[in-house]
Amino acid sequence: GNTTVTRVGVTTKVNGVVQHDGIYLLEGGIRLTTSQDVFIVRCLNATPSARGLVEFRANTRALTSSPTSWILNAFADLPSVDVADFTGLAVGGENDLLSTFIDSATDILFSPADLGILESACCPPGGCVAPVGTETVELLKDVCAACGDPDINVNAAKDACVDFLSIEYLNTTCLFDYCSACVKNAIESVIYTAEAVAAMDSVGPLDVAPAPVLQEAHITVMAKAQVRKGRGTPSDPEGTGFTLMSNGMSLHVSFAPSTTLARIDGKFGYQEIGWSPALGVFHNLTVILRENDIHTFIVVDGLNASLVWKADFHHSGLFLGASCLDQLSVIADKVYLNLTAQVNIPQSYLTKHEKHVLVMPLPPTLHLSAMTYISSSISVPLVPFSHCSIWGVPHVANYGRTTYNYLGSGIYSLSASVEADLEAQVFNCPLQIAKRGTLQTSVAVGAAVRVGNITVTKLGFATNVDGVVQPNGLHELSGGITVDISDEFTLVRGPLVAEGFAEIRMSARAMVSSPTAWVHSVYSQLPSTLIGSSTGLCMAGQKTAKEQFLSKDVSIFAAVDVALLEAACCPDGSCAPPAGECEYPRAEDLCEACNPQVAFKLAEATCELINDYAVRQACLFDFCATCGADAAEVAIASAE
Repeated sequence: GNTTVTRVGVTTKVNGVVQHDGIYLLEGGIRLTTSQDVFIVRCLNATPSARGLVEFRANTRALTSSPTSWILNAFADLPSVDVADFTGLAVGGENDLLSTFIDSATDILFSPADLGILESACCPPGGCVAPVGTETVELLKDVCAACGDPDINVNAAKDACVDFLSIEYLNTTCLFDYCSACVKNAIESVIYTAEAVAAMDSVGPLDVAPAPVLQEAHITVMAKAQVRKGRGTPSDPEGTGFTLMSNGMSLHVSFAPSTTLARIDGKFGYQEIGWSPALGVFHNLTVILRENDIHTFIVVDGLNASLVWKADFHHSGLFLGASCLDQLSVIADKVYLNLTAQVNIPQSYLTKHEKHVLVMPLPPTLHLSAMTYISSSISVPLVPFSHCSIWGVPHVANYGRTTYNYLGSGIYSLSASVEADLEAQVFNCPLQIAKRGTLQTSVAVGAAVRVGNITVTKLGFATNVDGVVQPNGLHELSGGITVDISDEFTLVRGPLVAEGFAEIRMSARAMVSSPTAWVHSVYSQLPSTLIGSSTGLCMAGQKTAKEQFLSKDVSIFAAVDVALLEAACCPDGSCAPPAGECEYPRAEDLCEACNPQVAFKLAEATCELINDYAVRQACLFDFCATCGADAAEVAIASAE
């Protein structure tokens, strides 16, 4: 954009102004990290879709043989879909060197002062110019011999670069760098090459936005805009907001009702947000705390969710990661409808804070819905979301947290909400092993979610978006919809609105006894204010579950997916809800129906660590319904 960042030696400048070591948020969503050894420029807002991020970084290293006494190694990361739009050394080859040379003063990004310093140290009296004529390929032995020191030779170079023999190109560059330096036992060339290896290994094609690598805490409240009589002045209007207490520090964020202003106390004064949040309406306030000390304050209008304002700010030590959840609290009062907090942490982090959070494994991150540790000074409901789960053979814990079982195969509505513009469906496949009379158990083998005009389908370990298979990673779709994909898990999150957000998580696991060789569990989350008008299994019970059966002509599954599942599960067209009323079988009876018979005590041993009575009974049933063939899967699904 309009920002120019330069690095000369160990000095970093932004638009000509020297910057001290630290992290800076620049205009246009640019993040600059600078220190004596490295500087990184990352374009945070350059990715309106799931294209990836743009990043440029350079390392400064001492080099005795350099006229400036230093050398820079530069690395550029681009989404691979954008490479065709770029020019320069990064996308060219040896034959393009002349075309990348810049001699027009209007095209040079360096300031005249910096350019003068570099040219005086590096260029001969005639100036630094592009090579003329045909370039010759220098032999390594000639480069070494030019040093005039017999100890600087090809064999010495090979000894120094032995670690890179398996990568031909990098080994060659290491050898040439060693001899070019004309310094015995030159370690710099080895360090440079190692950095290049690390960069090549860690980057790869960025076809989609990478998963977050920083721990984040998302704190959201619904705040009712009001102005109390006698409070506030035109120059300092009364704000509606809340206070965060973290690591011994406090932070107050607010907006000023009946004005177009918002502020973060101690960070910046009132800022223009572009609209006036209406009085008497609950508006959405969110603070995102990050481990790297760059945080975000977001205001979403309660009447029009398309009105969004956000501002980034720097505050050291405010959030120290998920291990310090105990130190985070929120102080609010009765003007707040609800409060939620969520902490996103890397998959490798295993939390021990079960007493504070509900752990939901979701690669490539773990999502922790942190509720119970919030400050007791909040006198409003702490749980604004309602949850529903379907798992096993099959069991449902509905939005009312009542657990029930149901029979039947084919397509069923799991959760449908007109207000959330969301619909989720599952395809149940009959199990062919443990039968009891005419009763037929089944498992979910397909899941489909529609949010707005976008449909996401998971069949086994593949995820489709509008019929197109998607790679693993975080996909930011139109309308504020995000889809986070891995082999085992797919998370679909609707746009953030005043009530919160809707979320569907689909998991897949291998299952020997399933006709498709896999089984799905599905978890739904809706703002509690929306479930009253919802339908589906998540609002049903055991006696009304069969009423949620859907014919395939009204299903959101693609016809090709339905045909695939029917061929595996009910080639005779028998996928249907059970006829009439029927009693759900006992787990013991299913174990007896197995051939050979399975001892019920094995089921009890598998499920003994599950404390919840209803879930433990479901675990026993699943073990017997699969004749013990999927004991590990049964235990894992029940634990989830």
